[in-house]
This record gives sequence, C-alpha cells and structure tokens, in this order.
Amino acid sequence: MSAIAQRDENNVPDHLLVLVHGIWASPSVWLYVEAEMKRRVGTRFLIYASSSNTSTKTFGGIDGAGKRLAEEVRQVVQKSKSLKKISFLAHSLGGLFARHAVAVLYSQANDDAVSKSGDSHILRGRIAGLEPINFITLATPHLGVRGRKQLPFLLGVPILEKLAAPIAPFFIGRTGTQLFLTDGKADKPPLLLRMASDCEDLKFFHDFEFCLHLFLKSPFTSIRHGWLAYIFHKERN
Repeated sequence: MSAIAQRDENNVPDHLLVLVHGIWASPSVWLYVEAEMKRRVGTRFLIYASSSNTSTKTFGGIDGAGKRLAEEVRQVVQKSKSLKKISFLAHSLGGLFARHAVAVLYSQANDDAVSKSGDSHILRGRIAGLEPINFITLATPHLGVRGRKQLPFLLGVPILEKLAAPIAPFFIGRTGTQLFLTDGKADKPPLLLRMASDCEDLKFFHDFEFCLHLFLKSPFTSIRHGWLAYIFHKERN
C-alpha cells in the first residue's frame, strides 16, 4: 500500500462518538467540546452532536426522545460505512435519552441478525451493528429527581419538593412525570423503573450492564458514586 493510500485510510473515521445534550438545549452546547475533541482525537473519530431532540422536544418524554435519537444514530451509521465502533457522551437528561436509544438500537441489531441469518445472538452486545466502546453520562438523573434535595433550586424546602411532582408536567410535559416517577399505572411501573430491567420489547438491563461494564473500566469513574457501581457489579456476579 502506498503512503498516500495509507494516509487516506487513516483519515477515514471508524469510531462514532455521539454527543447528547440535556433538557431544553440544542447541539450548540457542544460546540466547544466538539471542536476540542476533534483537535485532540484526530480523524479516526466521527464526532456527531445529536440534533433530534432540541428545545421543547425534550419535554415529550424520555422514551420518545430515545427513539428519535436511535433513529438519528441509525441514519448516521448507514451513511458512514467505515464505522466499526460507537461511544456516547451525554449530559444531564441526555444520558437517559442515550440509555433508551442504546436499548432500542440493541434490539434492532438483534432483529437485523435474525432476519439475515436466523441466529438471534450473532450481534449480541452490538449497538446499531457497531462495537460499543464507551458510555459516559454527566450529571444524569438515572434514578429520577423524586426525593429529598434532588433539585438544588428547590433549596431542600419540603413543601416545594412535594409540589414539584404534580406541577412539573405543566412546565416540562411528559418528561416531568417520568422524572418524578409519577407516570406508572397499575399494570405498568414508571419508565425509569422499567429501564432498570429488560422489557418485552427492549433490552434495558442489557443496556445497563453494558453501561456499567464500561463505567467500571473507565478511568473517569466518579469517586463519589463509583462504589455504587462496584456494589451492583458484585451483587450481579
């Protein structure tokens, strides 16, 4: 292979890094991060800031946003045939969108495998057909915001914290009911509880184990909360 051909091959990205913003935001919040990461990691990464859940679209529910993000990622993968790996970096509510999207993409990968080969395990552990590498969330309310001192702007005042749950849907729609775990029904637990286990149609727990595995391997594990992941990992094994 000539030096020019090898240089061209090295410039082709094989690792997709998806940046996911939080509530009432847009891809512009990642401008500095995106530019800095492109400068540092080179051309082997395709750094993509999600734009499918901008502004008030983040109010329509975590599940809806997760499905839109999954479809967006799927389209990016289809357009970039050189991609082999995938990572997520998400902020705040975007971390929940990303977790839901990973579950959607995980099941879709298995469905594709079944349709092509009849073997439902051929793409086990793949996300959108790509090898998952890193899953990082920053300040994401994985357990929701219900409870004492979960929302700093309420100052820990009990009456305000009690009023927040019924009022939240008026400001942030269906997402508010899901964050406060008030979206459950008699035969259906709240979404965030369902996201802690596998459902009939989505492999949320496979998704969580994948995230946890990467969390335990990552040098960025939170000093304050890393022990929670360690205990969970020990209980599962």
